[in-house]
Amino acid sequence: MRAAITLFIGFCLYVSGFAQPRNQHWLWHYDVHTLIGPSGPTLLQGPTVAGGLDGHASMSDTEGNLLFYHDSNGLRNADGGYLNGNWVLDNIDQPRTCIGLPRPEHPSQYYVVYTASTNNVGDPAVKWLGYVHVDMAADSGNGAILSPQFEILEDSMAFILAATPHANGSDYWALAHHLGNDEFRCYPISSTGPASAPVISHTGNVFSMSAYYPRDLRFSYGGDRVVMVNNGTWQLFDFNAQTGALTWLFTEPEMDMARSAEFSFMDRYLYVTDADSLNHIYQYDLLDPDAAAIMASKTSVFELLYIPLEQELLTHLSWHQIAVSTSTMRT
Repeated sequence: MRAAITLFIGFCLYVSGFAQPRNQHWLWHYDVHTLIGPSGPTLLQGPTVAGGLDGHASMSDTEGNLLFYHDSNGLRNADGGYLNGNWVLDNIDQPRTCIGLPRPEHPSQYYVVYTASTNNVGDPAVKWLGYVHVDMAADSGNGAILSPQFEILEDSMAFILAATPHANGSDYWALAHHLGNDEFRCYPISSTGPASAPVISHTGNVFSMSAYYPRDLRFSYGGDRVVMVNNGTWQLFDFNAQTGALTWLFTEPEMDMARSAEFSFMDRYLYVTDADSLNHIYQYDLLDPDAAAIMASKTSVFELLYIPLEQELLTHLSWHQIAVSTSTMRT
């Protein structure tokens, strides 16, 4: 049974990270380090990863060599040492999701974008979207945070985040969602950093004021679709990589306990974990975007009810995949 669990986790990792050198290293809490290569996932030893379910992300170079990663205590280089300037993250008690993005035209530099919070759980004013600027050539190649402080882009933000390349071939988009309304906020990121004014799309369901309830947000590998898990179900959107605008396509009408979602590598299929009585994983065929066709294709491909520690596995799928597979953008 445990072998089945390992194979299942490996399959999910492989689907998310296939053929993407910058995404090859996945580092989880309790010092789990997985390399996703052409032949599938391999477990590696080291470096140290601080505990905690949230805020895990990594960035590799174009050859697949680990450059830096983020754990619950901040940013570390490939040797496990914290970057010079890591103190600017000290006021973030709850890093929820983060994404590493290369700075265009500056090969050694990166922007690390976060949804984060302080411990004041009930106050939306401290549910932030922000970033820091990193240079891995600084501090004699050990890496450093160049930002003098954590740069806050916006408050009252949900703890979901995703990114994809811009249609111009050099820049990126970072996608987040505001609390209490239907506003997607899509930030263009260029060589000058994240823009202060996002592209706003009013579409999809209205969020509550709880930053914790939205479950997942992902771009397709082609960058032209987005799936969001919220309010117990999932929604599919078209994404315009030139303008940053989203358009609603579909809402799953039957599901009320959805936890996480992921596109297949060729973007034809969508896989969704559902915390129903059997803890299903469902597959949907997206080839025909018609609502009836999508629902007719719905197939249960896995049931987690009889697997020991199934809730822990669901936690890994719904939180670690958010923090890790979406934390390094689709390339």
